[in-house]
Amino acid sequence: MIAAFALIITICLIALANYFIFLRFYGEPFVNRFTKAQEAFRERMIQANQEMEQRLKDKLEEGEEPTELIEFGEIWRKRVSIIKTLNSERARLDEHIRFLYFMLIFSLMHAALYIMFQRPFGVILGYEVSALTTGWGFTLLASSLLILYQIFFWQLELSLRKLEADIEKPAP
Repeated sequence: MIAAFALIITICLIALANYFIFLRFYGEPFVNRFTKAQEAFRERMIQANQEMEQRLKDKLEEGEEPTELIEFGEIWRKRVSIIKTLNSERARLDEHIRFLYFMLIFSLMHAALYIMFQRPFGVILGYEVSALTTGWGFTLLASSLLILYQIFFWQLELSLRKLEADIEKPAP
């Protein structure tokens, strides 16, 4: 019986700790950083485009299409795709985190089920499998996946930092 209450406390602690970690590091400020990076990126792209036009004004007036202009367009197209990819990865991970919270709720239901009915489901390889066993299994699985998602968000954070630093660099 104590193990069931320990499971409930563990689930609550995992969910609360993870929620506050995500809220602190990857909540609204993180989303705002993406928005600011996109805006700064657009401004920098317009500025770089104007600089490129000034530099290549003579060639453009002659009707010539310089190769630097094509390369310039390709570089900025790649940079735009990087921002879109990072933002879509962030949104995808947000959806996965919600799914993991449902796994924790499912574990919580198994703990409550064990409190009401302590009989095992069956015996597998000499071990009794009960609602408590499956509850701990789902909790450990959800905890492992939450740790992986924390690592993925950390990598996303590093990529965003690199992107923000790249925006500050002068255009080619």
